[in-house]
Amino acid sequence: MKEVFMQVLQLIQDTEGWMYRQGFSRATITLGYRPHWNKFRRLVGEETDFSKCNLSQSVKSIYGKDIFSTDPYRLSKTESNARKAFCALREFNSSGRVSRRPRSGVSIEKPLTAESSRILNGYEGHLLGRGLTEATTRNNLQVIRRFLAECPAEDITRENVLGYVNGFGKYRRLTAATYRNVLQRFSAFCSENEGLPMDIQEGFLPYKKRQGAEIATIYTPEELSLLLKYVSSHGKTPARNYALVLLIAVFGLRAEDISDLTLSSIDWEKGTLRIVQSKNQKALEHKLTDLTANALAHYLLDERPESEYIHVFLKQDGTKLADRSVSPMVAYAFICSGIELKGRKHGSHSIRHSLASNMLAADVDILTISKVLGHSSVATTKAYAKVDIPHLRLVGLEVPDYE
Repeated sequence: MKEVFMQVLQLIQDTEGWMYRQGFSRATITLGYRPHWNKFRRLVGEETDFSKCNLSQSVKSIYGKDIFSTDPYRLSKTESNARKAFCALREFNSSGRVSRRPRSGVSIEKPLTAESSRILNGYEGHLLGRGLTEATTRNNLQVIRRFLAECPAEDITRENVLGYVNGFGKYRRLTAATYRNVLQRFSAFCSENEGLPMDIQEGFLPYKKRQGAEIATIYTPEELSLLLKYVSSHGKTPARNYALVLLIAVFGLRAEDISDLTLSSIDWEKGTLRIVQSKNQKALEHKLTDLTANALAHYLLDERPESEYIHVFLKQDGTKLADRSVSPMVAYAFICSGIELKGRKHGSHSIRHSLASNMLAADVDILTISKVLGHSSVATTKAYAKVDIPHLRLVGLEVPDYE
């Protein structure tokens, strides 16, 4: 079959439709193929002619390597899934079919009943309408689908819900709490929209509302100064580590946003740092202080390796620093810095919490704090108002003007 000239979005939709008709499950496509296609679509544009796209180069810019020429056994699970997804897209564009066949039980152990499928589809629409990120939506749907496979909607009872939730004991505490929260929100949705029994809510353990939550970990100014002093003088990349910890301390950036920071995010003429948060897609712009600007300049000019990557923070081999590497680096620095942890959390997010409390102690209003931290709702920020730390100030750091 001769290659068809087709727009990227239309090709993705046609490929997906063909796979559905051939028996690929909704979960397989939603979790294994669509996320990778969507990254490609956003990169090159929906209306771009697929035949004019340099697929290998585009995919390399997304995943940081040529996943088509790399030995499959050296690919991560995500990279392997991406390769499978793009091979399917390229093959369908060339032949109108995909040679890979659906395999039963690959993504979900049990099929869903008709009623469970209807409710899951409705909940997917509800999540998409809330403006959540693709990753959050995908993870929520995965948790709900597993639940519905074990507790079909037609036969759901408080007892089988309790039995299912009790099985979370095999997970780590944070994972179990996340699953319970996802299921509790799903239960509330079902009660309001799908007519499921109200009493199944009792099967989910209650979770703290944000308004009543407290910040678990705060570090004093002296402790943060010790941390910055340690990272600036230890390790193989001290300038990089100092700059990124400083950005978290002064601007409250999340690990994901530190990792995604690009060279174009810094406007040296205006002296600003602009990002689009990965968590809620909300744009943020901060005014660089002399301290943060100098730290970034020192790293970029004196330590950052030459690389084709556009990201600010790189590993020593010139590839992008992954977000999952930021918090462990900070945690290790906390441990080695001589700071007495006393069982406190010591990842990168604890520095963000400390910034919020510093602003609160300085009598900064809650709306301004919410704006600085990039919260999508002031209700999220109000959790910080529960903390009374009157003397918490980031001495030694230049706190920018957030007005």
